[in-house]
Amino acid sequence: TVGLVMGLLCAIFAWQFYRLGLALVGGLIGAWLGSGMMSFLGVETGLLHALVALVCALVAGFFTDRNQWQDELITGLTAIGGANFMVLGILLLLGRTSIAAVQAAGTAIAPILQDSLGWLVPWTVLAIVGIIVQRRNFREVTFSNDEFFKYWS
Repeated sequence: TVGLVMGLLCAIFAWQFYRLGLALVGGLIGAWLGSGMMSFLGVETGLLHALVALVCALVAGFFTDRNQWQDELITGLTAIGGANFMVLGILLLLGRTSIAAVQAAGTAIAPILQDSLGWLVPWTVLAIVGIIVQRRNFREVTFSNDEFFKYWS
């Protein structure tokens, strides 16, 4: 009985945890963009830098949730991740970087940028192709929040 009740509770709240998690990821991306914009403008640290990052995080998290950008967020992140790992795989096979260098870099894109800016061209092409392929395949599947909740009643 306890297992059944816990399973039902987890199933009920799973959708909300999914939405919250993606809103947080959208907010993190917004904070990253806001912080990057401030660094680009020459403001490296301080209250203004933190405030802009916070505002960008809140705006991006809100729009990710309210405008239902979850699909676009997942599509973009997986396409970028796939492009990173494909180009890093090529760099590893060619001996242009090592596992230790990738681990020390802290991000997956840093070893690509450290080797040569020329690797950004195939990385960008792969990311765009990944987005296009996912969007074409995703177009066949339409599942809105209203449909999700309809099946619960």
